[in-house]
Amino acid sequence: MNKPASWMVVALIALIEVAGAHVAQAAVTNREPYDVAIRCFVANGIASGQRQRAGDLAKAAYYESKAKESFGVAYGLGDILKFSRAQIDADFERALKVEAPAMRRDQPYFYRVVAECKAYQLM
Repeated sequence: MNKPASWMVVALIALIEVAGAHVAQAAVTNREPYDVAIRCFVANGIASGQRQRAGDLAKAAYYESKAKESFGVAYGLGDILKFSRAQIDADFERALKVEAPAMRRDQPYFYRVVAECKAYQLM
């Protein structure tokens, strides 16, 4: 797990260990960080492609690494949420089919996702 985004997983695990079953169940059923990580995976992939086309290979590599980090965070959170691998894979497929085209055609939406990813340190 990469350092910048690992705080999310660590925080959820700490909450589960310290707060008890009732509060932990509420945190485990909150899939927002999981969904954000998946959107960040998509946004970083788009940003990497944009930077490659512009000839900025260093920045493209940076976004590629953040895409991999987002992927790992999403899988880790999916495990915490007790999602099956098939469900996690389906969520990624849906994001690639739905979110990616939406981000490409709607620049303000893409920038909102970028801001969200930066807030989670996933971009």
